[in-house]
Formats: sequence, C-alpha cells, structure tokens
Amino acid sequence: MNRHSTTGMSSLDLLGDIPRGERVLLKLFLRNPILSKDELAEQGENLKEKKGLSEKEVISSLQALIERGWVSVNEESYVLMQQKSRGSKTRG
Repeated sequence: MNRHSTTGMSSLDLLGDIPRGERVLLKLFLRNPILSKDELAEQGENLKEKKGLSEKEVISSLQALIERGWVSVNEESYVLMQQKSRGSKTRG
C-alpha cells in the first residue's frame, strides 16, 4: 500500500523505492510525455516552490531518469520513453 495514502497503491508504487525527485519528475512526464527544455526549466521552478526540490535535485533526478532509459533527450526536448503493450494494435 502507498505509504502516503490510505486508499491503496498508485501505479508509481510499482516502481519500488526510487528517489523522491525521480518520482516527482516521472509524475510530471506522465502528464506531459514531451517537454521542451524551456518547459522543463519552467516546471523545475514550480517544483522548487511546490515540492521543495532544489535545482540540484531536479538536475540529478533528470539525469538518473535518462541513465535508466526512461527519458530521452535531444537538442530541443525531453521525452518519456514508453513501450506499447504487446496486445495493442492499430486499426486501419
């Protein structure tokens, strides 16, 4: 059960004990799977105020997600890497 809730387990609880900063960033990416570097910088400011994450924590958490292969980065943006389920099919 989610240690922060009495209503049950969240989908992020399935990831185990990942660091708080990574969990916060994953929630952000689940809402916005593609973020420009400018958008993420803006969101980083909000995370400092709302979640109490330092700029260093945001940067190190983002780097950890990139190293895990969960987020990719290119010249313009960060992208949440998602796999399609085996059963999903496109209709044509």
